Amino acid sequence: MKYKISNIKYEILLGFLIFNFLFLIFADANAAELYFSSSADNYNVGDIFKTDVKLNTEGEPVNTAQVEINFDALKLDVVEISTGASVLALWPSSPSFSNQNGTLSFIGGLPNGFNGNDKLVSIFFKAKQGGSAKISFSGNSSILLNDGRGTKAALTYLSLELAVSPASTIAKNELNSELIADNLPPEPFEIKMSRDPLIFDGKYFIVFSATDFQSGISNYEIKEGNSAWRTGTSPYLLERQDLKGKILVKAIDRAGNEKIEELQPKKPFPYWIISIAIVGIILFLIKSIWRTKLSLVQDNEKN
Repeated sequence: MKYKISNIKYEILLGFLIFNFLFLIFADANAAELYFSSSADNYNVGDIFKTDVKLNTEGEPVNTAQVEINFDALKLDVVEISTGASVLALWPSSPSFSNQNGTLSFIGGLPNGFNGNDKLVSIFFKAKQGGSAKISFSGNSSILLNDGRGTKAALTYLSLELAVSPASTIAKNELNSELIADNLPPEPFEIKMSRDPLIFDGKYFIVFSATDFQSGISNYEIKEGNSAWRTGTSPYLLERQDLKGKILVKAIDRAGNEKIEELQPKKPFPYWIISIAIVGIILFLIKSIWRTKLSLVQDNEKN
């Protein structure tokens, strides 16, 4: 026995299917997109090549990117990760990787948010074995909207498939090419001094963050007064808690270019001196009033 659907039921079913189809199309159209960008899709064993991790926000302002990446550890090794020219300014968790596990992750943000199609980081891979190599995003990756509530954006991922061929006579090295091309120092930056009961037991420390739009920041060195340069990160606990001598912070990019900024510490005003002065003035006034009254009493007794 054949089951016949009435015209009304058929129209309802058809309308439901069309609605869901259109909903999926528009939902995907508005989803932010994480993807990879590489100069080629075929490399030779021994080549060092750059792959950019990019984000297209699809019109929605976002402020935080938490990214986890998986790559073929048999075919590829990570040589370097660069944050140069990244749209992200703050790094709650700096880029790190494991060649053994084939994983890479980072958390970066921009306080005022951004909207567009921008680079997050650049990864330099070395091809070490022939075959097909895949680079993909973990499902744990997330993008947060710039809405003040930490709302997760709808997100789609695009993986990258690369072909690795046998070694050629001359290996490509895009990392060296980028470092050689970088002859500019990092951008000017600011050093701020502070202290907080919850940080470093209330002792003085400095915070700083430099940007380099070419090869990215490699490390920082700090110098207090006549002391030697020391490698450090922000926030940095000051050794000279007496705040004597100027503080220098040197930002060094991956190509070796340097930018030095300085801070002349200003000691907090000793408000206890004001308190002593006020007490002294009060005592002086009391003594003056007392002498005046005593003088008047003596004059009255003489009269």
